[in-house]
Amino acid sequence: MNVNVNRFANLYSLFQFAVSQKLKYPKIRLQFAQDTVVVKLAGSKSRYEGELMVTNDAGYGSPDNKYFGRIDKNGAIIAGRDLTQAVEGLLEEFAANPVEVAQRYGKLTGNCMFCDKKLDDPTSAAVGYGPVCAKKWNLPHSAAKQARASRKAPKAEVDAAAQVAEANLNHDDTLERAEHGYIDRPEDRVPFDSSICITPE
Repeated sequence: MNVNVNRFANLYSLFQFAVSQKLKYPKIRLQFAQDTVVVKLAGSKSRYEGELMVTNDAGYGSPDNKYFGRIDKNGAIIAGRDLTQAVEGLLEEFAANPVEVAQRYGKLTGNCMFCDKKLDDPTSAAVGYGPVCAKKWNLPHSAAKQARASRKAPKAEVDAAAQVAEANLNHDDTLERAEHGYIDRPEDRVPFDSSICITPE
């Protein structure tokens, strides 16, 4: 039995936090080449209750089912019959940097790796998961705020530029009128008298 102690303690801690947030069936989905790698918490009917099962989620008894192994409560991986170095490396990468891997998965599939819902919101698509999953899995969602700020920035810059252009135009017009002796003062304004209008014959 191939056991590697504590390498996936961070991954197990993520699931423990999700459970503390009342998530009944926590699960993550990873993608490597043609392989789908699913990590989920074993339930009360499993002989490995509370441990993390790593499969392709094809279902028990399916000819396509792949069993990569399991991760125990100490963060050790017990290799299954289908575990490859590539799959193990992907799990290690996620354990070390879940935010980056989640973002990559979201861009690759268009879905959240935690709830499997489609990422319709541009900000969540940029992050790889939405604010609800971020809260349940104790992950930051600051990239979404940055995306919102970047979308607002161009409009703010355009508005500022328009204000500057209008001020410059008014300033130039005032200078031109002053050069020709036209100073617009309220006391110099003459009321309009229609009786002195000249009409063409």
